[in-house]
Amino acid sequence: MVKPLPVRAYEQILDLVTAALDDELPGPPWPVLARAVRDAIGGTAVVMVTGGSPDAGGGPVLAWTRSPLLIKANERVRTFRPTHPLTPVFAAGERAPTRVSDVIGSAAWRRNSNYDLARREVDGSTHHLGIPVSPTRTALIVRSTMDFRGRDLDVAHRLVPLLNRLDRHLTELHGLRAALTPERPTGRPRVTPRELTILGLMAQGLTAAAIGRRLGIRPATVTKHQENLYRKLDTHDRLTTVLYAQRCGILPMRR
Repeated sequence: MVKPLPVRAYEQILDLVTAALDDELPGPPWPVLARAVRDAIGGTAVVMVTGGSPDAGGGPVLAWTRSPLLIKANERVRTFRPTHPLTPVFAAGERAPTRVSDVIGSAAWRRNSNYDLARREVDGSTHHLGIPVSPTRTALIVRSTMDFRGRDLDVAHRLVPLLNRLDRHLTELHGLRAALTPERPTGRPRVTPRELTILGLMAQGLTAAAIGRRLGIRPATVTKHQENLYRKLDTHDRLTTVLYAQRCGILPMRR
C-alpha cells in the first residue's frame, strides 16, 4: 500500500510548482524546487543532471546541499561521469524513481568512481536515488545515512508527475520566449505563462488532446485555457487567435 505524501511537504512543493507555472518565483525555478524535493525526501543534497547524452558525460550538473561548502560541492560534482550506475537506466527510458542499490551491488558500487566522488565532495553521500524529471533531466537525491526506502520512495513517486509537468511547461515556454524579438509592441494583451505555452502549441496545429499529452494535463484543462485566450484576445477560433497573437508580438511570426 502506497503511503500518502506528508501533507505539508506536498502542499509546499505544489505551491512552488504553481508559482513556477505562473512565473511568480523570484528566480530560476529548479534551484527552489530542488531544495524542496531534497527536504521532502530527506536528502543531504540534490544533484540536477541536465541534457546531453550519456556518452557525452550527461551534460551540465548543478548541486544544492546543506553543506556550507556549497561552492566546492558544485565545482566537484560537475565531474560526475556517465559511469554512474543510474545513467544507463534513465537513458534507456526508465520513468520511475530508482536507487543505485536497485541496479548494482554494494561491492560494485564502491568500485565505481562516482562513489568516491560523492563520498569526498558531498558529505559522504553514497546512497543515491534518481528521480526522472524529464527524458533529459534527472534529480539525484543523495545522503550518507541509511539507504532510501519505504516513505522516501513513496514521496519520490508522488512528486514525479508534478516535476514532469513543470519541466514540459518550462521547455515550451523557454522555446517561445527565445523566438520572440526584443522589440515587442507595447499595450498587447497580457497572457499568463501557462496560456502562452498553450498558444504556442496551438500555433503548431496541435489539438487540445495533443497539447494535453505534450504538457501532461487533461484536454479539458487545455480547452479552459483556450477559452480564456479567446476572451482575452477577443477572438473566437484557433486560427484567428494565433494570427492575432503573432501580429501583436505575443507569439513569434512563422517563417
